[in-house]
Amino acid sequence: MPRLLRQRSAGFQPHPLLSAWWAVLAASCAMLFNPGAFAAADLHPGDEAPAVTVNALDGQALEVPNRNGTVQVLLFGDASHEKVQQTVTRLAPVLGDPLLEEIEKQWVLVLTRGSDPDALLSLLDENTRSRVVVVRDSDRRVFEAYHVFAVPTIVVIDGQGKIVRVHPGPNPRIERMILEDILVGAHRIEPGGIDKDGQPEAGAGDAAQHTARLTRMASQLLQRGLYGPAERALTQVLADAPDSVDANITMGELLLATGRPAEATERFRAALRVQPESAGATLGLATAEIRQAEPDLDAIAAGMSKFLAAHPDDPRAHYLMGLIHERRGQSDEAIASFKRSAALQLGPVYAEPSVSVDAP
Repeated sequence: MPRLLRQRSAGFQPHPLLSAWWAVLAASCAMLFNPGAFAAADLHPGDEAPAVTVNALDGQALEVPNRNGTVQVLLFGDASHEKVQQTVTRLAPVLGDPLLEEIEKQWVLVLTRGSDPDALLSLLDENTRSRVVVVRDSDRRVFEAYHVFAVPTIVVIDGQGKIVRVHPGPNPRIERMILEDILVGAHRIEPGGIDKDGQPEAGAGDAAQHTARLTRMASQLLQRGLYGPAERALTQVLADAPDSVDANITMGELLLATGRPAEATERFRAALRVQPESAGATLGLATAEIRQAEPDLDAIAAGMSKFLAAHPDDPRAHYLMGLIHERRGQSDEAIASFKRSAALQLGPVYAEPSVSVDAP
C-alpha cells in the first residue's frame, strides 16, 4: 500500500493543503470518468432536497430547504472564481424580474472556506444585495449534502422542499432557465423542455425555441388567472419576435380575458397576416369582434360559415355561431348551435337537458 494511503488508513490527518489537493483530485477523476455526474449527481427533479441548517454571515440560522412556500436558489461557488462572478452578475436581473415579483424567493450564496463575500456582493446593486443570504460553508456540510464538486453549481428548490433542477457548471442559458425554474418552483407553470435528469432538451438554445418556451410559460400563467405576469412575459416575447403567431394568439386571448376586445382584435389580425389559415387566430378574431360594442354580425357570420365548411366539427366555431344567432335574436338557431358545440365537446348525452321545464 502506498505510504500516503497507509497514513490515511491509520488515522493520519494530512496538512489542509494536502486535503484540498486530495479533494480536487477526486473531483477531477469523477469528471474524467463520468462527465455530468460530478455535481449533485444524486439529485433529480422531484427529489427531496437534503436538509441542512447552517448559520448565515448575519448570524441567522438558515434552513435548507425551508418548506415554507419560499423558492430557494442556491448558488455554490468560490468568490474569487471568474465563472462564479459572471454567474452572479447574470442572475441578479433575473431575481428582480417583474415576472417573479409576486413569488416568495430566496437567493443563497454558499461559499467555500476563505471566500470573500464582498467580492460577489460588490457586483450587485444595493437592493439586490440586501436580499441575498450568504453562507460560508467552512466545513463543507452544504457542499457535501448536495454533492457539489464543481463551481458554479446552482440548485433550485421549490417551496415544499423538492428539487426543481440542478445546474452544474457554467451555462450560457442560465438566466432563462432559472427564471423558468422559479416559476415551476412556485407552481405557476408546469416543467417544460426538461429531461428526466433535469437538463434542458436538445435545441432549447435557439431563438425560436426560446420564444416557444416563453409563450408556453405565459399560456400556463394565463390559464391560472395570473394575467399580470402572463402579459409581461408576452410583451417580452413580442418585443423580440413580433411575428410569432402563437405569442400573438396568446396575447389576444389574454386581452379577451381582461376585457380588452379591441386590442385583442389587433393581435389576432397580426397572427393572421403571418398565418392566414390559423384556426386559433380566426376563432379568436371572431370572438373579439363579437364582443365589440357594435359588431358587424353579417361579416362575422360569413367568416364563421366559411370556417365551419372547412372545420365542421370545431366546437368553438359552433359556439360562436350560437352567439351570433343570439345577438340577432334567432333563438332556435342559437340553441341548435350551442347544442352542437356541447355535443362535440361532451358527447350527445350532454347536449340535451335531463329535465324539461316549461317556460312561464
